[in-house]
Amino acid sequence: MTDRTLRGLASIRPKSLAEAEGIPGIGPVKLHAVVPRFLEAIAKWERNGD
Repeated sequence: MTDRTLRGLASIRPKSLAEAEGIPGIGPVKLHAVVPRFLEAIAKWERNGD
């Protein structure tokens, strides 16, 4: 993923695929292949602060 896409994920902190699909650089393939791992990491970070 590009820096722009990673910054979008970090600033928006999506909770679902639907929220993530509007982030620049996330198309259908990345949405289903990569984004679920980011959603898990974001959720863990929000729960634990790490």
